Amino acid sequence: MSEFCVPDMKAADLEPCSNKTTYCFGGKCQEPDRYCMELFGKFAKGGDYLCLQEVNIHGDSFGNCRGLCPFRNTLCGKLVCHWMHTRIVVPLEAYDMQYTYYAGHVCISANMRNPTPETKTYVGDGTACGYEMFCHGRVLQTYQ
Repeated sequence: MSEFCVPDMKAADLEPCSNKTTYCFGGKCQEPDRYCMELFGKFAKGGDYLCLQEVNIHGDSFGNCRGLCPFRNTLCGKLVCHWMHTRIVVPLEAYDMQYTYYAGHVCISANMRNPTPETKTYVGDGTACGYEMFCHGRVLQTYQ
């Protein structure tokens, strides 16, 4: 299965995609690896639970759920990626970046200097965050 939702037709929200590792939402497959590469470049991939929880629990500009994250929602806040290279990422004009070394990984998150309602620095609605669970509006939801 490709990274895209069903071609030539609108896939239903929460239709599995990307080999059933995440869901379609708004016509897009919600893949953290792809979003990390789009934001930080080819050496970034989706962060694991430890990175997401460590960064998003603080409630600062680099890790939050548009406010404090209750622990249950830390996987649904800021997009936190693994940085897989020894060099730091090339600075991005519109973003400030934070590196967090945690559990043997370099976790990277970003804050837009001039935020917009549709900022790319948050986990996308429909992103899988556990078995039959997904993010929506920075809140963990159960799929039934």
